[in-house]
Amino acid sequence: MSWDEKIKSSKLGTLIAAAVISFVSLVIAAQSSLINLENVDSHLVGELVLGICIFIGGVLLFGFTSMGVSPTHSSFQRIGIVALFLVATVLLNIVGTPIGLIDVARLDFVRVFVTGFWEEIVFRGFLFALWGRLFGLRSSLSILLLLLSSSFLFGISHPNQGVELFVRSSLGFLLGVVTLHTKTILFAILLHALHNGLTMMIVYSGSPSPLLQVIGLSLLCVVGFSIVLKYSNKGEQPYIPARET
Repeated sequence: MSWDEKIKSSKLGTLIAAAVISFVSLVIAAQSSLINLENVDSHLVGELVLGICIFIGGVLLFGFTSMGVSPTHSSFQRIGIVALFLVATVLLNIVGTPIGLIDVARLDFVRVFVTGFWEEIVFRGFLFALWGRLFGLRSSLSILLLLLSSSFLFGISHPNQGVELFVRSSLGFLLGVVTLHTKTILFAILLHALHNGLTMMIVYSGSPSPLLQVIGLSLLCVVGFSIVLKYSNKGEQPYIPARET
Protein backbone atom coordinates (compact mmCIF):
# COMPACT_ATOMS: atom_id res chain seq x y z
CA MET A 1 0.00 0.00 0.00
CA SER A 2 1.45 3.36 -1.07
CA TRP A 3 1.76 6.32 1.31
CA ASP A 4 -1.20 8.17 -0.19
CA GLU A 5 -3.39 5.07 0.11
CA LYS A 6 -2.35 4.76 3.77
CA ILE A 7 -3.40 8.36 4.39
CA LYS A 8 -6.76 7.90 2.65
CA SER A 9 -7.50 4.69 4.53
CA SER A 10 -6.89 6.31 7.93
CA LYS A 11 -9.28 8.82 9.49
CA LEU A 12 -6.44 10.50 11.35
CA GLY A 13 -4.32 10.60 8.21
CA THR A 14 -7.21 12.10 6.25
CA LEU A 15 -7.80 14.74 8.93
CA ILE A 16 -4.12 15.69 9.04
CA ALA A 17 -3.93 15.82 5.25
CA ALA A 18 -7.05 18.01 5.12
CA ALA A 19 -5.57 20.36 7.72
CA VAL A 20 -2.32 20.61 5.76
CA ILE A 21 -4.18 21.31 2.52
CA SER A 22 -6.26 24.00 4.21
CA PHE A 23 -3.21 25.64 5.83
CA VAL A 24 -1.11 25.62 2.66
CA SER A 25 -4.04 26.93 0.63
CA LEU A 26 -4.60 29.80 3.07
CA VAL A 27 -0.90 30.71 3.01
CA ILE A 28 -0.77 30.68 -0.80
CA ALA A 29 -4.01 32.68 -0.99
CA ALA A 30 -2.70 35.23 1.52
CA GLN A 31 0.48 35.69 -0.50
CA SER A 32 -1.51 35.96 -3.72
CA SER A 33 -3.67 38.71 -2.24
CA LEU A 34 -0.52 40.82 -1.86
CA ILE A 35 -0.03 40.94 -5.61
CA ASN A 36 -0.90 44.33 -7.07
CA LEU A 37 -2.75 44.10 -10.37
CA GLU A 38 -4.19 47.08 -12.17
CA ASN A 39 -7.98 47.33 -11.86
CA VAL A 40 -8.13 44.02 -9.96
CA ASP A 41 -9.12 43.69 -6.30
CA SER A 42 -6.27 41.92 -4.47
CA HIS A 43 -8.69 40.22 -2.08
CA LEU A 44 -10.55 38.78 -5.07
CA VAL A 45 -7.29 37.29 -6.36
CA GLY A 46 -6.68 35.69 -2.97
CA GLU A 47 -10.19 34.22 -2.88
CA LEU A 48 -9.83 32.76 -6.37
CA VAL A 49 -6.45 31.23 -5.53
CA LEU A 50 -7.85 29.81 -2.28
CA GLY A 51 -10.70 28.13 -4.16
CA ILE A 52 -8.32 26.67 -6.76
CA CYS A 53 -5.90 25.37 -4.12
CA ILE A 54 -8.66 23.78 -2.04
CA PHE A 55 -10.12 22.28 -5.21
CA ILE A 56 -6.82 20.74 -6.30
CA GLY A 57 -6.03 19.47 -2.81
CA GLY A 58 -9.53 18.10 -2.35
CA VAL A 59 -9.46 16.26 -5.67
CA LEU A 60 -6.07 14.71 -4.81
CA LEU A 61 -7.30 13.63 -1.37
CA PHE A 62 -10.92 12.70 -2.07
CA GLY A 63 -11.35 12.49 -5.86
CA PHE A 64 -13.62 14.36 -8.29
CA THR A 65 -16.79 12.53 -7.30
CA SER A 66 -16.41 13.10 -3.57
CA MET A 67 -15.70 16.78 -4.19
CA GLY A 68 -19.00 16.95 -6.05
CA VAL A 69 -17.58 18.18 -9.34
CA SER A 70 -18.18 15.14 -11.52
CA PRO A 71 -20.88 15.62 -14.17
CA THR A 72 -24.06 13.74 -13.30
CA HIS A 73 -27.26 12.91 -15.15
CA SER A 74 -29.85 14.76 -13.09
CA SER A 75 -33.41 13.48 -13.17
CA PHE A 76 -36.34 15.79 -13.85
CA GLN A 77 -37.08 15.63 -10.12
CA ARG A 78 -33.69 17.03 -9.19
CA ILE A 79 -33.90 19.65 -11.92
CA GLY A 80 -37.26 20.69 -10.49
CA ILE A 81 -35.78 20.96 -7.00
CA VAL A 82 -32.95 23.18 -8.26
CA ALA A 83 -35.41 25.31 -10.24
CA LEU A 84 -37.49 25.74 -7.09
CA PHE A 85 -34.54 26.98 -5.06
CA LEU A 86 -33.45 29.18 -7.98
CA VAL A 87 -36.82 30.96 -8.13
CA ALA A 88 -37.13 31.10 -4.34
CA THR A 89 -33.67 32.64 -4.00
CA VAL A 90 -34.60 35.34 -6.49
CA LEU A 91 -37.78 36.13 -4.58
CA LEU A 92 -35.93 36.08 -1.26
CA ASN A 93 -33.40 38.66 -2.37
CA ILE A 94 -35.65 41.10 -4.22
CA VAL A 95 -38.46 41.19 -1.64
CA GLY A 96 -38.99 44.75 -0.48
CA THR A 97 -36.88 46.27 -3.25
CA PRO A 98 -38.64 48.07 -6.14
CA ILE A 99 -37.60 46.42 -9.42
CA GLY A 100 -36.94 49.80 -10.97
CA LEU A 101 -34.22 50.53 -8.42
CA ILE A 102 -32.17 47.43 -9.21
CA ASP A 103 -29.10 48.53 -11.16
CA VAL A 104 -27.63 45.66 -13.19
CA ALA A 105 -24.98 47.89 -14.75
CA ARG A 106 -23.15 48.20 -11.41
CA LEU A 107 -22.96 44.45 -10.88
CA ASP A 108 -19.45 43.02 -10.56
CA PHE A 109 -19.87 39.68 -12.36
CA VAL A 110 -16.31 38.53 -11.66
CA ARG A 111 -16.68 38.99 -7.91
CA VAL A 112 -20.10 37.32 -7.98
CA PHE A 113 -18.83 34.11 -9.56
CA VAL A 114 -15.45 33.99 -7.81
CA THR A 115 -17.11 34.24 -4.39
CA GLY A 116 -19.70 31.62 -5.31
CA PHE A 117 -16.95 29.35 -6.62
CA TRP A 118 -14.53 29.40 -3.70
CA GLU A 119 -17.15 29.29 -0.95
CA GLU A 120 -18.93 26.30 -2.48
CA ILE A 121 -15.63 24.51 -3.06
CA VAL A 122 -14.76 24.98 0.63
CA PHE A 123 -18.11 24.61 2.42
CA ARG A 124 -20.03 22.18 0.19
CA GLY A 125 -17.18 20.46 -1.64
CA PHE A 126 -14.15 20.00 0.60
CA LEU A 127 -16.04 19.98 3.91
CA PHE A 128 -18.69 17.55 2.65
CA ALA A 129 -16.01 15.20 1.29
CA LEU A 130 -14.06 15.35 4.56
CA TRP A 131 -17.16 14.65 6.63
CA GLY A 132 -18.12 11.76 4.38
CA ARG A 133 -14.67 10.21 4.72
CA LEU A 134 -14.60 10.60 8.50
CA PHE A 135 -18.19 9.88 9.50
CA GLY A 136 -20.02 8.70 6.41
CA LEU A 137 -23.29 10.08 5.10
CA ARG A 138 -25.51 7.00 5.15
CA SER A 139 -27.59 8.00 8.14
CA SER A 140 -30.08 10.83 8.50
CA LEU A 141 -28.36 12.01 11.69
CA SER A 142 -24.97 12.29 10.01
CA ILE A 143 -26.45 14.23 7.10
CA LEU A 144 -28.33 16.58 9.43
CA LEU A 145 -25.24 17.24 11.54
CA LEU A 146 -23.24 17.96 8.40
CA LEU A 147 -25.84 20.41 7.11
CA LEU A 148 -26.08 22.19 10.46
CA SER A 149 -22.34 22.42 11.07
CA SER A 150 -21.42 23.42 7.51
CA SER A 151 -24.17 26.04 7.33
CA PHE A 152 -23.11 27.51 10.70
CA LEU A 153 -19.47 27.70 9.60
CA PHE A 154 -20.64 29.30 6.38
CA GLY A 155 -22.68 31.83 8.35
CA ILE A 156 -19.92 32.86 10.77
CA SER A 157 -17.42 33.17 7.91
CA HIS A 158 -19.32 36.32 6.91
CA PRO A 159 -19.22 39.53 8.96
CA ASN A 160 -22.86 39.26 10.02
CA GLN A 161 -24.70 39.44 13.31
CA GLY A 162 -28.17 38.61 14.56
CA VAL A 163 -30.76 38.16 11.83
CA GLU A 164 -28.16 38.39 9.06
CA LEU A 165 -26.22 35.48 10.58
CA PHE A 166 -29.43 33.43 10.60
CA VAL A 167 -30.15 34.32 6.96
CA ARG A 168 -26.61 33.45 5.84
CA SER A 169 -26.58 30.17 7.77
CA SER A 170 -29.99 29.25 6.38
CA LEU A 171 -28.79 29.98 2.87
CA GLY A 172 -25.84 27.66 3.51
CA PHE A 173 -28.24 24.99 4.75
CA LEU A 174 -30.34 25.24 1.59
CA LEU A 175 -27.27 25.13 -0.65
CA GLY A 176 -26.22 22.00 1.23
CA VAL A 177 -29.61 20.41 0.54
CA VAL A 178 -29.27 21.28 -3.15
CA THR A 179 -25.80 19.69 -3.19
CA LEU A 180 -27.02 16.49 -1.55
CA HIS A 181 -29.99 16.06 -3.87
CA THR A 182 -28.22 16.96 -7.11
CA LYS A 183 -25.05 15.01 -6.17
CA THR A 184 -22.88 17.90 -7.35
CA ILE A 185 -21.81 21.34 -6.16
CA LEU A 186 -22.19 22.82 -9.64
CA PHE A 187 -25.82 23.83 -9.09
CA ALA A 188 -24.92 25.27 -5.69
CA ILE A 189 -22.18 27.39 -7.28
CA LEU A 190 -24.68 28.84 -9.77
CA LEU A 191 -27.26 29.47 -7.06
CA HIS A 192 -24.65 31.07 -4.84
CA ALA A 193 -23.51 33.33 -7.66
CA LEU A 194 -27.12 34.31 -8.30
CA HIS A 195 -27.60 35.10 -4.62
CA ASN A 196 -24.46 37.23 -4.52
CA GLY A 197 -25.47 39.12 -7.64
CA LEU A 198 -28.93 39.90 -6.38
CA THR A 199 -27.61 40.88 -2.97
CA MET A 200 -25.09 43.20 -4.57
CA MET A 201 -27.79 44.87 -6.67
CA ILE A 202 -30.00 45.28 -3.62
CA VAL A 203 -27.16 46.85 -1.64
CA TYR A 204 -26.75 49.38 -4.44
CA SER A 205 -30.49 50.08 -4.42
CA GLY A 206 -31.18 50.05 -0.68
CA SER A 207 -31.31 46.96 1.52
CA PRO A 208 -34.75 45.47 2.30
CA SER A 209 -35.96 44.80 5.82
CA PRO A 210 -34.18 41.85 7.49
CA LEU A 211 -37.58 40.80 8.87
CA LEU A 212 -38.93 40.43 5.33
CA GLN A 213 -35.90 38.32 4.45
CA VAL A 214 -36.56 36.01 7.41
CA ILE A 215 -40.24 35.67 6.44
CA GLY A 216 -39.32 34.92 2.86
CA LEU A 217 -36.69 32.42 3.95
CA SER A 218 -39.20 30.67 6.24
CA LEU A 219 -41.65 30.30 3.35
CA LEU A 220 -38.80 29.04 1.19
CA CYS A 221 -37.96 26.36 3.76
CA VAL A 222 -41.57 25.18 4.03
CA VAL A 223 -42.21 25.02 0.29
CA GLY A 224 -38.74 23.77 -0.63
CA PHE A 225 -38.59 20.89 1.80
CA SER A 226 -42.17 19.92 0.97
CA ILE A 227 -41.15 19.50 -2.66
CA VAL A 228 -37.98 17.65 -1.68
CA LEU A 229 -39.87 15.18 0.51
CA LYS A 230 -42.58 14.64 -2.09
CA TYR A 231 -40.47 14.14 -5.19
CA SER A 232 -37.24 12.59 -3.89
CA ASN A 233 -36.78 9.02 -5.05
CA LYS A 234 -37.60 6.58 -2.27
CA GLY A 235 -34.73 4.33 -1.28
CA GLU A 236 -32.21 6.31 -3.33
CA GLN A 237 -29.26 7.65 -1.40
CA PRO A 238 -28.35 11.30 -1.97
CA TYR A 239 -24.84 12.50 -2.76
CA ILE A 240 -22.48 10.38 -0.63
CA PRO A 241 -18.76 11.18 -0.71
CA ALA A 242 -16.63 8.07 -0.97
CA ARG A 243 -15.48 6.63 2.35
CA GLU A 244 -12.60 4.24 2.73
CA THR A 245 -13.32 1.09 4.74
